[in-house]
Amino acid sequence: MLIHWAVTVPANKLKRPFSRLYVRGFDHLFFFSEELLNLSVKTGWIKTGEALHWGYDLDYYDKTGNVDLKQDKIAFLSTGTEKRDFKTICAAFTKAKQPLRCYAAEFYNGVDYASFFKSFELDKSLIEIILLKKRINLVEQTIWANCIVIPLLPFNKGKIYPCGLTSLVEAMALAKPVIITDNPYNGIDVEKIGCGIKVAYNDIDGWVNAIKYIADHKEAAIAMGKKGYYFVKSQYNMKIFGKELSSYFTREIARKTLSMREKRTLDVRDEKFFVTLPKL
Repeated sequence: MLIHWAVTVPANKLKRPFSRLYVRGFDHLFFFSEELLNLSVKTGWIKTGEALHWGYDLDYYDKTGNVDLKQDKIAFLSTGTEKRDFKTICAAFTKAKQPLRCYAAEFYNGVDYASFFKSFELDKSLIEIILLKKRINLVEQTIWANCIVIPLLPFNKGKIYPCGLTSLVEAMALAKPVIITDNPYNGIDVEKIGCGIKVAYNDIDGWVNAIKYIADHKEAAIAMGKKGYYFVKSQYNMKIFGKELSSYFTREIARKTLSMREKRTLDVRDEKFFVTLPKL
C-alpha cells in the first residue's frame, strides 16, 4: 500500500488497537519519503516498508516547454491550497514590495477561502488572488512564473505528511526555483540540492529576505531552477517511481514462487513417510 502520511500512535488509547490492526494488515507499505518511513518504523507496527521516489512524467513537462521571461521583475506564483499559510505569504510580499499571483480553491477542506481572504488586508496592487471553483491543471500558469512559492502551515494536530511535495516536484520538473516553508517530511531539501530557499514556519522576515534575493539575483534563480530539474530527472520522476514499484513486485513474485517450490518439495518428501501397509 502507498500511503501519504506517517504511521503514528493515536493519542486516544481506545483507537490504538484498531489502528495497529489496520496497519498490520498490510504486508508492505510504501512511503513518499525516508522521514515518513523512519517515523512510522518507530511505532513497531509496520511489517516492512520502503520510501519511493515519486515524481511527474518528465516527457510531458519537457514537451510543455520552459519559458525564460524577459522582464524587469520576477513573477512569483503560488498554486496550492492544502495547509497553505496565505496570511504569512501575503504579509511578506507586501513588505517586500514584490508581485504575487496566488491560485487557491474557492472552498477546500471546510474552509471558505473567499471569506478567508476578506478577513485580512491585501495590497491588491501587488497581490492577485484567483479563486478556483474546480480543480484545473495549472501547468500552463506555472510555466509563465519565474519562481514558485510554497508557504505551509505547521503540523499542530492530525496526520503528518509531505505537504507541498506535489507543487515542489512540479516546479522542479519545470526548472523553476522554489521558496518553500521547511517541511521536514517531504524528503527533498531544496537548499542542499541548490534549487531553492527554505523558510521557517510563520517567518515573515525570512520570506521577505528570500523573495528579495530571488528578485535581485535573476541569474542565480535560473541556475537554481536548472539544478532542481536535473535532480528530479535523476531521482524523482515517474520512470524511476515505476521501476521501484516494478522491482518490489518482481522480488515478491520471485519470493512467493520460491516459497511455493519449497512447499511442493516438502510435500513430496512427506509422502515418502506414508506407506500403505498390506492387510493382515
